[in-house]
Amino acid sequence: MDRLDAAMATSDKVHVFVETHAVDSIELSGLTAYAKRAMPLFVKLGRFGRVAVVADQAWIRFATRLESAVLPFISYRTYLPAQRDEALNWVRNGD
Repeated sequence: MDRLDAAMATSDKVHVFVETHAVDSIELSGLTAYAKRAMPLFVKLGRFGRVAVVADQAWIRFATRLESAVLPFISYRTYLPAQRDEALNWVRNGD
């Protein structure tokens, strides 16, 4: 979140690369603090450009596609770990 805040302070449009490995649970005790940090981003959703998500688990790629459907003005793509370089190139350059 700190890196995202810094990027938004210096750029009108922010592109995001996310990579996950073997996510097997969510820490419920941290959700409240995360939600408090994330809430101000809702007014900045128009500033997000490309979001690349590299995940080894199908459920994360599926959840990303659902989020993409809810936020159609943000360009999302999901990738398998073997496609990491392609994902990074796309989020950096749009190619």
